[in-house]
Amino acid sequence: MADIFIFEHYLIPRLGNYKLKEITSPMITKMLAELLKKGGGGGRATYCAKPEFIELMHEKKPARTAGGFNLVAREIGIGVDNTFIRIRKGENCEKHIAEKVARYYGLPLSQAFDKKLDVKPLSASYVSKITYTLSALFSACIKNGAIETNPVANATKPRIGEKDIPAYLDNRQIPIFLETLNELSIDNSIKVALTLMLMLGLRSGEARGLRWIDIDFHNGIVSIEKNCGETFGGLALTDLKTKRSRRKLPLSPMLYEILTAHKSYLDEQTASLGSVWQNNDVVCPNSTGGLMTKSEPNKAVKRILNARKDLPRELHAHSMRHTFISLLISNGVDVVNVAALAGDTIEIISKHYAHSFAERRAAAMDIVGASFAQLTSSPTPLHLIEAN
Repeated sequence: MADIFIFEHYLIPRLGNYKLKEITSPMITKMLAELLKKGGGGGRATYCAKPEFIELMHEKKPARTAGGFNLVAREIGIGVDNTFIRIRKGENCEKHIAEKVARYYGLPLSQAFDKKLDVKPLSASYVSKITYTLSALFSACIKNGAIETNPVANATKPRIGEKDIPAYLDNRQIPIFLETLNELSIDNSIKVALTLMLMLGLRSGEARGLRWIDIDFHNGIVSIEKNCGETFGGLALTDLKTKRSRRKLPLSPMLYEILTAHKSYLDEQTASLGSVWQNNDVVCPNSTGGLMTKSEPNKAVKRILNARKDLPRELHAHSMRHTFISLLISNGVDVVNVAALAGDTIEIISKHYAHSFAERRAAAMDIVGASFAQLTSSPTPLHLIEAN
């Protein structure tokens, strides 16, 4: 199925008008470069509910005693991964899901949903998959005697990781980011959430779901146990999806000071707001003690980017985690321990942070070269025989 999709959406629109013998290596090189940079080709279509359809869903919502939207989701059969919640927010979904929902409410698909075409740049890994599929096609043609050579063989192919490098802060940009975070009028809890993501490599949900009982100030340990995420009942603390996500992280002296000061601030807020305060025992609540939404840290990052044009434009809240992982790698931490600290698999760390490992290897070779230079006073210790 994947090969058919590649043929229909990426290869036929670009090469379908040429005869096999007319397709050359430079043409393949140009096509792969365009896919890497611009994507396109009629990418996979997604559907989002129209505003008037969202209103209709809320108008026809069953009573809470009857089960509310939970009942609808069960009847449609799309309750997995909170799909129905995303649909009601106007977020993207697949065609077969949109058809189910529209059918349930007795409307045609086009009346209930807008069709959107994703034409984002493709990742290098996916372009490599397209390259492999195309090469297999030409190999089959060679076996059948249709052509003599495979033009893909001499085409310049994208390297894995070229377009897959996540946005992160380097050593020069981290102080700029933190300085601007302090200067702007941003809620303390949002500042602390971003700091936790940066200094502990937490995901947004992990930072927003961290509880005070998860912090052992005496032994200097932070236990990652919960996630703050969307459920049918709204925002809630949920268990982490995988065992590897549950981890214990060391509490640095700097983070110790930040968290103790923040706790004092929240204690004052609790006392001043009285019964208005919702005590969820989370480290980073919203302004009234409830759970913080995912959008708040991202809004803060956007404000920082508006204030500082010398930071990466594609930066977002999750970039704090990317920065943490890149710092571990650049400081020589092996992939096994990086994965353990990040709560991820070795395969994912190796794939998404290949650039950091490459930079680390290059730095190591520079150190080796400098060591050899210190061992001898001669700039060229190896004397070669000159040519006649």
